[in-house]
Amino acid sequence: MLKFEEFEIAIEGFNDPSYSTERRINLACWLAKRSCLLVDEIKRLQKTKEMPKIVCFCGSSRFCEIMAVCAWLIEREEKAIVMGLHLLPYWYTQVPSHLAEHEGVSEAMDELHLRKIDVADEIFVLNRDDYIGDSTREEINYAQEHGKKLRWYTHDKVGILVEKIIQEFIKKQEGKHD
Repeated sequence: MLKFEEFEIAIEGFNDPSYSTERRINLACWLAKRSCLLVDEIKRLQKTKEMPKIVCFCGSSRFCEIMAVCAWLIEREEKAIVMGLHLLPYWYTQVPSHLAEHEGVSEAMDELHLRKIDVADEIFVLNRDDYIGDSTREEINYAQEHGKKLRWYTHDKVGILVEKIIQEFIKKQEGKHD
């Protein structure tokens, strides 16, 4: 079992100027070997049921509320880790969509989203009414180039369930106005 304390002690020793060059080289080799063991252990855990799958959401920010419901259902039913857009409260900003552009962080957020795709096991594309914007299309292409499994809202059991929930809500609202 790898212990974090061992790494801390080795790093402290490596940075200690009183240690000889040979001792520092030995510590560096030890750290490199232990780091490889740590990476191997992470990969092993990812292959077992000990690590849940990671699902990255891609889709227009106009569907943030739907994404939030889909994320909840996937986490609840599939016990997966879900990454996607953030559903911000109405009081945060008066900007209805494309907040990253408004705040001048669009490029950084696009790049961060590609990193989310990198670590994801699968991609859930929220293509409600078959809408896919330019950014989402680029993310889909990136995911395909990197061999990620794609799930489509319009053809996935989660999307079908959410559409049913939305339709039931609309019916109830219409009934209140009669």
